[in-house]
Amino acid sequence: MRRLGYVYLILALLAGVCPVSSHESNDINVSDVWVQDVCHLNNLRNPPDFSFCGNGICENFDDEIVESCPDDCGYEPVIDHAEIGFGPYKPIPSHGDLWLSTWANGSTHDGELIFTWGDGCGAGLDWGHPDCDTFDWDSDVTDAGVVVMTGTVPDLACVMSSSGCLRTRDVPDGISGFPHTVHDDKPAGILAVDDRIYLFLVSPQREPLKGYLAYSDDDGQSWTVVEGTPWVQESPNSERSYFRCPMVINMGKNYSLNTDGYVYFLSIGWAWDWDIIGDGRVYLARVPVDSIITYGAYRYFGGMNGSEPIWIENPDAAVPVDGLVTTIIGSAIYHPGIERYLFLDSTALYEAEHP
Repeated sequence: MRRLGYVYLILALLAGVCPVSSHESNDINVSDVWVQDVCHLNNLRNPPDFSFCGNGICENFDDEIVESCPDDCGYEPVIDHAEIGFGPYKPIPSHGDLWLSTWANGSTHDGELIFTWGDGCGAGLDWGHPDCDTFDWDSDVTDAGVVVMTGTVPDLACVMSSSGCLRTRDVPDGISGFPHTVHDDKPAGILAVDDRIYLFLVSPQREPLKGYLAYSDDDGQSWTVVEGTPWVQESPNSERSYFRCPMVINMGKNYSLNTDGYVYFLSIGWAWDWDIIGDGRVYLARVPVDSIITYGAYRYFGGMNGSEPIWIENPDAAVPVDGLVTTIIGSAIYHPGIERYLFLDSTALYEAEHP
């Protein structure tokens, strides 16, 4: 993927963004790697300091260009600038982080947006509200929650349930997860396919002992944990498993833009500060869409054989994808308008022709 300076949506709305649009050119060097974009917002956050010519990553934050670093910057980005193109903006009261989403189209949630967040009170609540005025993990704050919304951006509204605006607190076990304890769960990815919602979770946060999967067949009201995850910490401070933070690549409503029958996810080993032991490298896995809850059906990117990817059974033998780095959990989608896969973290946006 390529890297574009990017911030979480709320920061972009407050500070404005670098103008960005797609362009067409006959001399674009289309690549099979993730490549960095040409626009960045380093006034909002300093990028992580792991950039240098020769690492295979074209770092615009470091002012690397084709002329000064041809080995890293030999690929032309398809996106040359980006902007948020609608408004006026309508803030939605909320408290928490991540705010990953998926677009559902099952019989119980037609066209709804399903969000998951971590470490906060959730949607519909600002800090200072009577239900969100203390870091009480038994009442106000939840480690991982789910909320369902409907409408057209920016006019979104909660789909109310018996729990109010919040569909579920303390996913998946219903136990308050004070940070870094055994019941501390953090969302890394969410996907809705037909009438089932899949949630990829990290436990505990930052340096997780495991990444794992839970699912809901009742529109997010209750959750079932899929036991037997292979994505577990090898040893204290080990970079493996690389797949403890699975970030699903969403592909349109009900995953309908997918064409090969596989669900793909990118992953890192720590929820943040991944550059400390993992050099910021990002890994890739896939599973048939009808086998998501079967860990044994997952295959992991093991490199390339010419122009074809190699998929292997052993997650510990996986190799990182080219050109993509992050220190923190991000979000990934397929964008049909520019026919590119996009990955967004708190500092940058990347693109790629293939996952």
